[in-house]
Amino acid sequence: MPSVTSDPPIAGPVQSLPPMVLVVDDDPVILMTLSVELLQAGFRVAEAGDGEEAIGLCATEMPAVVIADYCLPGMSGAELAAQLNTGQFVPVIFLSAFSDERIVTEAIASGAFVYLVKPIDPPRLLPVIQAALHRAEDLRAGWLTQRGEGPFSEQELRTISVVTGLVMERFGLNHIDAFHRLRQYARSQRLKIIDVAAALLDATDRANRMLAAIHAMSGRPVAGPPPAIDRRPAGR
Repeated sequence: MPSVTSDPPIAGPVQSLPPMVLVVDDDPVILMTLSVELLQAGFRVAEAGDGEEAIGLCATEMPAVVIADYCLPGMSGAELAAQLNTGQFVPVIFLSAFSDERIVTEAIASGAFVYLVKPIDPPRLLPVIQAALHRAEDLRAGWLTQRGEGPFSEQELRTISVVTGLVMERFGLNHIDAFHRLRQYARSQRLKIIDVAAALLDATDRANRMLAAIHAMSGRPVAGPPPAIDRRPAGR
């Protein structure tokens, strides 16, 4: 099933796009209901009908949060969460019609952020998603600190996160591999990673502004060369 997503502008200043939420469910009605609600709430949305498709979309769409039915065809929710927790900071919110304690324990043990029992009123999901996003940021900050980077201010963490996302998108990497590339380059230049991230963000911002200005010129007439002036003496 194709992803459902709001279109980004052609060019403009670099800024954090709305978070991408991947919704995974084999019930098309639930899939559509959640997607519409999330789009209206300002999120970008991608859809998948099973675990395999979800894994593929995670590689291309790089969602910030995954909302998935725990009982998926072909791949269990635990397997999905385990794969998403390899090299990525993607919180998984599980939805299920089953409230069995064993299943809930298995889901949490697999790395799920939270396990919710259906039916779910979509507006109730919004604060859960926001909490999951904050948790992912905390995990990234802790991961950086463990590797001797920082401490960073909230703005610096946001800058590094945005630039890491740019590297992820450009080279098709997961979050950890993209960060390693960024840090490797910074060390090769004997620079701090925040300085490299800030410089790259500024350069990308300026390039996008120039592209936006060029794009704005597309509707204007192109001035041709001035008319030739006849410089021959009069009477010839």
